[in-house]
Amino acid sequence: MKAKASNGEICCSYKADRTCDYSASGDCAAGLAEYKSEYIDVFYNIVQQYHNKVEIVLIIEPDSLPNLATNAGDYNCGNSATTAAYKTGVAYAVNKFKDLNVTMYLDAAHGGWLGWEDNTGKFV
Repeated sequence: MKAKASNGEICCSYKADRTCDYSASGDCAAGLAEYKSEYIDVFYNIVQQYHNKVEIVLIIEPDSLPNLATNAGDYNCGNSATTAAYKTGVAYAVNKFKDLNVTMYLDAAHGGWLGWEDNTGKFV
């Protein structure tokens, strides 16, 4: 939420108007199921058709892991649902594509963002 470039594909809980309720806590099971079946799995099916025909580079969830490290103190970013979504969702994406002939870039931010000792330790 802080980076604005990474508003994410995982919504753990929806409000009545179908906007995401970023303050919801929990295990994010429903949001992760939606992320897997309606985003990653769909994208995987497309990539699978072309991975041996053209070079494919996947950028996996830009800003997600750095946000997990630096925004944990913000309840909307550091609550149990969001933490579960980041950790489980990114791992699912990487594992889903690992056997295809693709290059994956897993975003780890930059020194200006994570270069401070307290941020680097959290990220690791």
